[in-house]
Amino acid sequence: MVPQLLKIALEYCPYTPSQLSQGHCLLAQAYEGGLRSPFDDPVVLWAYILARMPATYKACSHVFSSFKGHIGPDVSILDVGTGPGTALWAWYDTLGFSKARALET
Repeated sequence: MVPQLLKIALEYCPYTPSQLSQGHCLLAQAYEGGLRSPFDDPVVLWAYILARMPATYKACSHVFSSFKGHIGPDVSILDVGTGPGTALWAWYDTLGFSKARALET
């Protein structure tokens, strides 16, 4: 799902590479400082989608694929600190789920 969304995002991103670079710097500073991700800033969100989301999605998908055959179909997932929901997308695309809850502060 995410690769298709990235193609669309690249087409419709309203920000310049310079603006996205600044947004990515703000995101990196938040991560390094142990702060909440500043996704309320649309430039930061776009920077995350284009720069970090693909790797996060791939890493989560890899981990979740190891769960195949070890969990039942009625499992639920709680994503704490969900941000834009990258891990939930990876879980759904890899295993599906019947119940999901996302929590972002």
